[in-house]
Parts: sequence; C-alpha cells; structure tokens
Amino acid sequence: MSRAGLRLAALSLWLALCSWLVALPASAALLPTHDLASLAYLAEHVVRATRTGERPGEHGSRITSLRVDQVYAGSLERGATIELDLGLYGLAIDPFDSSSKKPDPKDPVVLFLARAARSTAAPSAEPELYVVSTGMRVTIEGRVHRFEQWSNPGGYAPVVQVAEPCDDGALGRCDEAVSLQRFERDLLAAITRSREAREAFANSKTSVSALLDWIGPREGSLRRGRVVLAGYVVDVLADRAMELVAERAELAGLLEGAARARSRGLSSRRPILRFRRADLGSVAKSKQRSVREREAALGLLANAWFPGDEPSAAAIASFVPLLDDAEPRVRLAVIPVLRAHPSADVFATWLRARHAKETDVEVMRAILQAADAVKALPFPEPPGVVLPEAPSAPPTSSPAAVASAAPAPSVAPSSSGASSPGGASETVGGAAQSGCACALTPRTSTSSGDEAELLLALAALVLAARRRRAERASCLRP
Repeated sequence: MSRAGLRLAALSLWLALCSWLVALPASAALLPTHDLASLAYLAEHVVRATRTGERPGEHGSRITSLRVDQVYAGSLERGATIELDLGLYGLAIDPFDSSSKKPDPKDPVVLFLARAARSTAAPSAEPELYVVSTGMRVTIEGRVHRFEQWSNPGGYAPVVQVAEPCDDGALGRCDEAVSLQRFERDLLAAITRSREAREAFANSKTSVSALLDWIGPREGSLRRGRVVLAGYVVDVLADRAMELVAERAELAGLLEGAARARSRGLSSRRPILRFRRADLGSVAKSKQRSVREREAALGLLANAWFPGDEPSAAAIASFVPLLDDAEPRVRLAVIPVLRAHPSADVFATWLRARHAKETDVEVMRAILQAADAVKALPFPEPPGVVLPEAPSAPPTSSPAAVASAAPAPSVAPSSSGASSPGGASETVGGAAQSGCACALTPRTSTSSGDEAELLLALAALVLAARRRRAERASCLRP
C-alpha cells in the first residue's frame, strides 16, 4: 500500500476509535472558513484572551475558561471571565503528530464570539457564548495562525494567518504568517469594513452598483478561489450583497453580481425569487452572449436556490451540448449544473464521453473531480496510452514536484512490436529522440498543494499521454 493509502487508513482507524470512545452520534459535514471581515460581521464580540483553565462539560466535552485581556468590538469587559467549548479546534499543526508545534497555554487567543440560543425551560451548564466558525486565532512561536477544517469528518487545525488583504506585494508574501501586531492592524480594518457593510445593507437606498462593489471588482477572467484543507470558503459580506442584488436588480445586474463572485472563486446558495431557471438557461445557451455572462448564468443555476422551481431531469439534460462548447470556461461551468441530474450513472456517461476528447487541462481536472465524486473513476483510456503509476516516494511539498517526480506518460508498443525509428528509447518531457523531432513537455501545476491541484497535475499527465501518442503516430507515419 502507498504511503498516502496508509495515511488514509490510519486516519479512518483513528476517527473510528475516537467515535467509539466518545460514544456520540457522529455526522460528517463540511465546515465554512471565513475571512476577517466576515468573522467581524458575524460576531457580537471580538476579543483577545488568555486561557486560564478547563472543566468537564456535557456529553464528554471540555469547557475552556479564558480571561478577556483586550476588547476590539462588542460589550464584553476587559478582565471578564468567559467559558467556551473549543472541542472542534485542534491546536497541533499536524493532527497526526502530538509532538508537533502548538500554542503555549499562556499565549494570547483572539476570538470572534456570538451568543448561543438558550432555552429558559431547560437550563444548561453549557457556555452562553460560542466561537463563530473558524473564529479563533492563536500564536505559535510569535506568529498568528487561523483555523481550517483539516478533514471531513473532522474539526479545525491551525494554518498560517497571512496579511488580509494580501497581494504578494507591499503587504508581504501571501504564504507567510503575520505577527500579532500586524494581525491586529488587519483586524481593526476588518471590523471597520464589517460595520460599513452592515450600514450599507440595512439602507434600502443603497444602489445596486454599490452592492456590486461589496461583491468584488469587475474582472473579466475566472480565478480559482482560495484553497482550503477541507470545507469551503464563505465571504459573508459578498454573500449578503449578492442576496440583496438578487432581490433588487434586473437580470443584467444579477448576472454581473454572479460574474464578480465567480471571478473571486465564490459561490452562493442564496434564493433567487425574481427570476426563473429558464431565464438563466437561455443566457447560458446563447452564443450571442459573452462568455462572462454565460458562465455567470451557469454558476447561478448550479449554486443558487430557486424556490418552487426545481429542475427536471430533462431540463438538466438540455445543457449537455454545452460540454462540447468551443469555450473551455463554458464547459467548465456546466459540469456542476449537470451534476444535479438524479442519475449518477447518466452523469458519469456524460463525463466519460467528454473525457475522451477533452483538450483543456482545467476542464479535464473538473471532469476527474466530478467523476471521483460519483465514484465513476477510473475512465478507460484509448488503446496504447499507458498512464504513470503513483510514485512510491514520500509526498513532496508541492503538486508540481509530485507531477515532475512521477514517471512520464509512455506509449505501449503496438502488437506488431514496432518501435521508434532507429530503435532509440522514447522519453517525454522535452528529451530529444533519435530520428524523430517529436517532444512534449507536460504542463504541471505550481499552485499550493491540495487534492484539486493534484487532480490538475493528473489531468495534465492524461493530456500529455494522449498528445504523446498522437505525436508518436505521426513520427511512425510514412
């Protein structure tokens, strides 16, 4: 078994053991990750505190006591003692290694807090406050760390807190953890922004144009959203602004809002009440519309909620021709729409048909990801294409290294035993070939490592193998 397989098996065993020991009902769920402005918008109180102790809670939980040292927002008083259930927050950077780095108990903790709904008829010993999802920051060796869900099922683990916003320029590198001093500057700016957003959203006179600015700047190209370990990213301010745009804007405004959200890698499950699916379907299928409008319409069809207007299997199937659209961005955007078909087998058939002829690496990645979600992998490759096996070396730090370290895609010899001209060995990745000038450099990913990026690298290798087969065939052609 590969190291990745052993790691997955160990994780499964560990989770099963934890469930047995705690003896609690277990359920898997993806948990949201928020930026600072979203956390400030959701929270009633934002404080810096120090842990002072623990006590047993209900259902086997542990309740942490903290002393409030600094109040950034809200009505809590400095010096007050608060209690919180922090059971979802693992403090070790590596959840598999109890000896990995973790915050010192005396180090400060920044908390975004809201008040839990309490029943007066059933008094509880549980805390009155709770931490907003991912609403905790800790310092490890003088640097601030935020939290993301590290596995599903699973809780949160610390990852570096970078500058917000971060542009890889004057604000510093977007992969470096900031100091507490720098973090507090970003935090105060985020609190101010959240207050401005709350005022704008509460004002019925706020224009659609102003609401669109809260979603994001107008951009013409699709960018992938911030990658997280697990779960999903929610920009609450953009999400709320999109909800108001859907209530107040005409169709053009709705599409513009969706396009801005999509350019930032955001999606929304907000209800769409003023428009029907057919309105957006017409935009998506029209080649007279811009690519930006078409992918925005498809994004809404895939992610928004149309109360009382649920799609039929036939309506979903009507979008299948878009899998063969000339625009890769349209092909990419239609896959989540087709995923809503009630039959996973039918959906897999559509993916398999497109997989056999897809030429864009991003679309190929999305096809592989969608197929994996419905357990439709592996897809058969055309005869003669041999895909590389997974490397046995330990996982590297980046998917680019994984892709470059993997054996290059090769072409199986034909049944007649034909080989390349001159009998020279064949290589892929730019190496010269004796007697034939066919060469190929597989495209690899250079983004931060995660499952999606590894699928991107795999998609590149699949396409490389296909192109290599075609080039070899042209070399052998008389």
